[in-house]
Amino acid sequence: MKNVIQKVFIAGAACVSVLLTSTNASAGTITQLKYLQTLAQLTGDAGQFTAGATPVDYVQWAATRGIQPTGGWNSTAKLSSDVLAESLVQLYGLNPRKYGGDYYRILEREGIVIDRTATVSGEYLAGLLDNPVVALKAFQVAGAGTSPTKPGNGHGFGFGWYRHNGLPQPPPGEGPPFGNGNPHLHPKGNR
Repeated sequence: MKNVIQKVFIAGAACVSVLLTSTNASAGTITQLKYLQTLAQLTGDAGQFTAGATPVDYVQWAATRGIQPTGGWNSTAKLSSDVLAESLVQLYGLNPRKYGGDYYRILEREGIVIDRTATVSGEYLAGLLDNPVVALKAFQVAGAGTSPTKPGNGHGFGFGWYRHNGLPQPPPGEGPPFGNGNPHLHPKGNR
């Protein structure tokens, strides 16, 4: 399964790179809609959209992923570095309150440096997506299958912690293990 996800991610990254490095996208800035389409591709969710998908479909998809910039989405507006930084923090499930809410510093801590510019070009975004740290985080998000900000099935906070570690699923209502990786330790004591 992991190899399949890796192959899908590599194919998706190649498609995104082709989308963003086309002559028109590289020459100028990209819209927020093009960016949302790129995020859908990176997360492995592009298959949810038909050829007739509207901008509203992509905005709703972003909302289900917990990706909602402060000013909201405007599909025809140019992508700014502020929206890029904020949306990546949300996509990756990083704490938005760190560093006083400075999304650029939050990403820098993770090894992702974003230039503070009024608009983002397709060429810049393609280069950013080629960054190994960005690619790894996108792969992790795609492999998780659910938003890091919204729990999946209640076990492992949507990341499949138990499944990936070969442990039996805990009873409903109990979260991930606590204390030294021991699934039997719980903040309310051993159960």
